[in-house]
Amino acid sequence: MNDIAKDRFDNQNGCCQLEEDSNHTFEVSSDDICKFGICDIGLIVEQELIECHKQVLSENSQYFKAMFESTMKEKSQKTIDLKCVSLNSFKVILDFCYSKPAPLLIDRDNIFDVTRIADMLNFSEVFSLCKNFLWSLVSQNCFDVLMLASTLFIKDLHNYCTAYVLWNFKTIKDNEDFVFLTKDELQNYLSDSRLNTVSELPVYKSIITWINHDPGQRTKYFKELFSSCVHVGLMSSEELEVLQESDLVKSTPNVLQTVESAYVDQDSSAANNDSTGGSKKPSHLRQIPQALLWVGGDKSKLCDKPSPHWNVMRWDATAKEYVKLDDMYPVTSPVEADMGYRVCSLGVEVYVLGGEAKLGSNKWQIQTWAYDLLKRKWIRKACLLQPRRHHAVCVLDNDIYVIGGFTKYREITVSVHCYHSNNDSWTVCSDLIRPEFAATAAALNNRVYLLKTLIIQCYNPSSNQWTIVTTDVPPAITPGFTVMSAITVGNSLIIQSGYNNKLYLYDPYAEDQDQAWTSLGCFKDVFGSCAELDGKIYCMGNDSNHMETYDIESQTFGIEMSVSCHLSRSFLVTVPFYEETMT
Repeated sequence: MNDIAKDRFDNQNGCCQLEEDSNHTFEVSSDDICKFGICDIGLIVEQELIECHKQVLSENSQYFKAMFESTMKEKSQKTIDLKCVSLNSFKVILDFCYSKPAPLLIDRDNIFDVTRIADMLNFSEVFSLCKNFLWSLVSQNCFDVLMLASTLFIKDLHNYCTAYVLWNFKTIKDNEDFVFLTKDELQNYLSDSRLNTVSELPVYKSIITWINHDPGQRTKYFKELFSSCVHVGLMSSEELEVLQESDLVKSTPNVLQTVESAYVDQDSSAANNDSTGGSKKPSHLRQIPQALLWVGGDKSKLCDKPSPHWNVMRWDATAKEYVKLDDMYPVTSPVEADMGYRVCSLGVEVYVLGGEAKLGSNKWQIQTWAYDLLKRKWIRKACLLQPRRHHAVCVLDNDIYVIGGFTKYREITVSVHCYHSNNDSWTVCSDLIRPEFAATAAALNNRVYLLKTLIIQCYNPSSNQWTIVTTDVPPAITPGFTVMSAITVGNSLIIQSGYNNKLYLYDPYAEDQDQAWTSLGCFKDVFGSCAELDGKIYCMGNDSNHMETYDIESQTFGIEMSVSCHLSRSFLVTVPFYEETMT
């Protein structure tokens, strides 16, 4: 600190003098003087003196509190020189400390530096506000937020950003900050096997976009990036032709040879497969990690040991146990409905729709809740258009269909509503041909199938019309047939029937509906919610205390786990799930 700054502080007489450039000083108001007394500490930031109060600093920062209450030499000093602190960002923090409850003045320009200083000097409230702001900034500036979260070890934000950039590759590759990644950051990102892309061509194009931002400095990295990030063996002949026409590929002999070899392999594969009628795209090696979730449960059957009841739980197949992710949707108003609600998954969100507090209570849950698996938080969505319970739900593309069920006064409704996730809105669809409750629904080949008995209703979204698929009753499955759950596997539906615990394969496109049903066998004693994960059908529900499986390849049944409580009213869903990388 220079001598002039020292003299200014030592000779103060109750009012703070300001430098001519007010942008580089912090001004304590007369009200602050009345409240805290004469300034008793001077902070030197970027060679500028900031006069303030130890009390204010101690109340807002554990760093300064420890300093002023300890035997550290700074306790007796009249001035303290703060290193690695920018003046403008520090002023934002002090302004907030003195002007609370006024808001913290952060924006996209200063948020990263303010967060860093708040963390370094342990301004906990400021840091918390910065962290909340950073969450909202992820969609606009995800890589910078990820880097800051990694540097400051902000675990939940780091895990969210990591999952966010992998899942949202389609939009992130077009973000402004994408071209400012370093070569290593780009390579680590695009080579990740969990990247959410159905084609390798966008990966290649994103490399070209990054190089074209500074071709003079970046072209030299093309061969390395292409080799480590683009899986040419997964590309179709049409996609490989696009690469062959690229000037950058043509001018890089090793890359061109790799592309040409892959093209020859594709032609050979197509020639050996008459059924394709052309080039065949190989199976995709990039794989978004999947998880089995248990959602909800019967609140009346909570037990002393941890259970999936009224929680969101993830199944750990290795340990053969469930791991709690969160509580059930955080709602106490207007009602916590645990009767007749339904659960489905769409993208990285798990939706809970409808329900009643108890039969006849007339207390309905019309608020739609979604659990965001990237943020690990519950989010409110648009309300249902009408109260309902024991309805069917089905996901098709980016929409959720809510079908039939009971509404007020125990009326069985024929109404069908569609939730559009792209704009958080509902629309009304054509009514069912016949009312149904406690039915199940599944999507196959751009159709929605509603199943309860063998009178199956089918909805075509393009024409907005319902039709009856079959009223024939295959003799082999006539006794006591009721559909409890249905899931789509390949080009067929796997249906779990109630009361006889049988599992069936149903092909709605079979010419003879008597031949459309294939019995796969029988679970031991469960019927309820089903989901598929890694080639296994998982089933739990009813009043059973265990979860059973059906292995599709080996066609065998087994018991996956048992617990000390019943698993009724629980729902199984399969979801994309990125493990936490920072724990």
